Amino acid sequence: MRNFLMPPKALLSILLLPFAGIGTGCTGVLHQVTVDAINDPTAPVAFAYSLEPMRPALLRDARIHAFAVACIQEALAARGLYRQATGERPDVIIEYDYGIGESIPLTNSAPMMEKYLVLSARPPSATQGTRADEVWNVRISVHEAGAGIDRALPLLATVAIDYAGTDSVTEQIIAIPDRSPAIVQVRNAGTAAMEGAR
Repeated sequence: MRNFLMPPKALLSILLLPFAGIGTGCTGVLHQVTVDAINDPTAPVAFAYSLEPMRPALLRDARIHAFAVACIQEALAARGLYRQATGERPDVIIEYDYGIGESIPLTNSAPMMEKYLVLSARPPSATQGTRADEVWNVRISVHEAGAGIDRALPLLATVAIDYAGTDSVTEQIIAIPDRSPAIVQVRNAGTAAMEGAR
């Protein structure tokens, strides 16, 4: 299946990236991440993007929002995508949403909270006031203790970009090391942005 975020020959290395820390001396917690991705295999290759929040509520917490956007941008940059320049028309508009979902009560510890990130891409509409059809969508989630989303966002963003532009066929669960170099890089970018938003 053709990947329209990048040239096809780059797809294999992208799909293997989440596992780069396994067997290379990387230690840490293994997260069970749920992946659900769909795409349009006929869509053209896209490199320039713009980001738009799906909900105005995401803007309420400036620090967490800055952290989330920086994580998404860093993960996209690691795959060769770049933000549109001023006056440039993007290849795709990527809408994003993140937050806390369902909780799983546990007998002997705090409940496990679902943390999720959704990315949806569509080309700019040729007609003002209309929306083009979605070309890919990916939803990533992980269950962790605690109600904060910031710890999970680097993991979610890294995995989301790995699967954006692919079709998972069915919902999949994969194990990802918390200290994967790709996740650490994304986390560092997010932390710098959050500190700058104080």
